Amino acid sequence: MIVNAIKFDDQIFFTSSISDITPRKLAEKERHQLATAIEQIAEGVVITDVEGTIQYVNPAFEHITGYSRDEAMGKNPNVLNSGEHDKEFFHLMWQTILSGEVWQGKITNRRKDGSFYKEEMTVSPIRNEAEEIVNFVAIKRDVTREMEMEAQLSQSQKMEAIGVLSGGIAHDFNNILMPILGYTEIVKMALPKNSKMQNHMDAIFRAALRAKDLVAHILLFSRQTNGERHPLGLELLVKEVLKLLRSAIPKTIEIKYDFDPELPLVSADATQIHSVLMNLCTNASHAMPDGGVLTIKLQKVILADYEVRDRGRISGEFVRLSVADNGHGMNEGTLARIFDPFFTTKEVGKGTGLGLSTVYGIVQHHQGYIAVESAPGQGTTFEILLPGTENTQDNGGNTPASLAYMGSESILVIDDEEDIVSSIRLGLAQFGYEVTGFSNPVEAMEHLRLYPRKYDLVITDCTMPLMTGEKVAGEVSNIAPDIPIIFCTGDCDKLPNERLKDLGIDWLMMKPFTPPELGKAIRQVLDMAGKNSLPIHDHTGHSPGQQGSEFEPG
Repeated sequence: MIVNAIKFDDQIFFTSSISDITPRKLAEKERHQLATAIEQIAEGVVITDVEGTIQYVNPAFEHITGYSRDEAMGKNPNVLNSGEHDKEFFHLMWQTILSGEVWQGKITNRRKDGSFYKEEMTVSPIRNEAEEIVNFVAIKRDVTREMEMEAQLSQSQKMEAIGVLSGGIAHDFNNILMPILGYTEIVKMALPKNSKMQNHMDAIFRAALRAKDLVAHILLFSRQTNGERHPLGLELLVKEVLKLLRSAIPKTIEIKYDFDPELPLVSADATQIHSVLMNLCTNASHAMPDGGVLTIKLQKVILADYEVRDRGRISGEFVRLSVADNGHGMNEGTLARIFDPFFTTKEVGKGTGLGLSTVYGIVQHHQGYIAVESAPGQGTTFEILLPGTENTQDNGGNTPASLAYMGSESILVIDDEEDIVSSIRLGLAQFGYEVTGFSNPVEAMEHLRLYPRKYDLVITDCTMPLMTGEKVAGEVSNIAPDIPIIFCTGDCDKLPNERLKDLGIDWLMMKPFTPPELGKAIRQVLDMAGKNSLPIHDHTGHSPGQQGSEFEPG
């Protein structure tokens, strides 16, 4: 309302005009609400003119990019350009919005501090009353973490699929490898040493062992099994890894090693430590594409109140394993994420980013500690501390190959694969055993009922048609309770320790195995005094010298 005073004929009159401002007040309220909302929403908002000059940014933009409002005003959005997108990408974006259409997509930008981030962006044209484009407004949402989680989930699902697939094919694949390993070993025994044919058979045997180890390592990773730990001497294990490495890495890389003369044993799973060494050494070789020096050291260290990053202070006797290279090294950003799952500096398709995270998990499982030192151009050194053990018996893979496998006992072998039955029978016959084999478990049980006192040992496969290995073990225990049983499987995770004990199984053999490996297990089972002990799973997929697992007095 507006009131005016008017003097007329010496009299004062008042006039007033009243107008309804409700719509204006409502509009002002709406504009205020809109401005408040834009200022407070989590998404970044940028308004530019038609040339792309920034005229407004909200606080969320400042938080996401690191640029203040004053720094952004008057600038072009290309101040955020990361260099990850080509000119065609931005040409299509501008072509879309200048034509009056809305552009939507994901873009990688660079913050003020130089770090990259990914955002989901919608750019819309703003028109005046004449339908002319006068501004553009961009709504920007930081989706960096979201996309990382999606990538991790996708990778995790891939690895889970690999795990399911590997578990599914492990039995069949190991059954294929079994006769290859068995017959190759049999032929090798019959051939003159150092003959050309002996060398050919050695090559076949090594190839089969590589296939066996490949399946074992896939199963180990895909299941993240804890494995069985035994007192282990690291020196022989490291030397074995070095033999494999020499043929696997370029000749331009020199391998050096230095071991303390008296190292304590560690309580460890041989295959998992083998995997750690192979991973670290392979990574080191990749860091030296033009050649260099790979150095592996084993040292006995006694620590007193030693500070370990993220783990506090530790004390005691340890074995320090260090793997060092003089390659290109890593910067601080890479070092900070080196053990993160799915983080990799390798090209797409050349690395999963799972190796070092798996190494870290294995070391943690062994109550150990791992650290890394590196700098660009100065190489990298990984150091692992594993607690020493007072147990002086090395069960982790260093038993000499000259262990006696010979015997004269009678053995019943059951496996649905006739080639496996035949290779086991021929292989054990060379050690002096009398072997009867069946590929039909039902017929085998009928035979055992007729001759319950004939056999000193039963070897049975786990997965068979007509009758599973578990049912066979139960039947054997009913027919002849005193006969020890060796269980053969390519997937031991399906059988927990207590289940094996209940079935009366004395030893678990992981397929595929060679006749000497089986011979060693047979000899140890037959030489045992009784069956009052717990089974120890062989999760190793046969690390050298560790072909089975036994009941130990308990």
